[in-house]
Amino acid sequence: MMNLSRTPYNKINIHIGGAYGDKESAMKRFCENFHRLPDSVKTRLTVENDDKASMYSVVDLYEGVYKVIGIPIVFDYHHHAFCTGGLSEEDALEVSISTWPSDIVPVVHYSESRSREYEDPKIRPQAHSDYIIDYIETYGNTIDIMVEAKAKELAVIQYKELYGRKD
Repeated sequence: MMNLSRTPYNKINIHIGGAYGDKESAMKRFCENFHRLPDSVKTRLTVENDDKASMYSVVDLYEGVYKVIGIPIVFDYHHHAFCTGGLSEEDALEVSISTWPSDIVPVVHYSESRSREYEDPKIRPQAHSDYIIDYIETYGNTIDIMVEAKAKELAVIQYKELYGRKD
């Protein structure tokens, strides 16, 4: 209805859901059910890595979803710290980027730990911070960065004041 292109440029980003102790079977079910979706959803769908070691890393999503149904992976820097799949941040980013169509700039999510921001051990490490403190390392890649910070636009303004535009 909004006349948006039916591509990951106008993505519908999701986590694939529960692993229920058997990631391979859960990913297989996800891929089978993917084919039941309307084309308007299938052509826009992207999947994101998780923030729990028992869930889906970039490696899991690449091997069990992308290689099967070809949907792009949105790399989440913060989530990767909790579920690496044995990859460095740079390698996981590269794998995720490789899943995107060549004519679309890959999208990533960036946040930092709220517990680190406030140095409060009672806060879950996975909780998102209000602001972004660290420089976002793109490893020389051209990517669109979606900042996931509680302060929203204020976090982006502060980040730009701290680091300006670095290419």
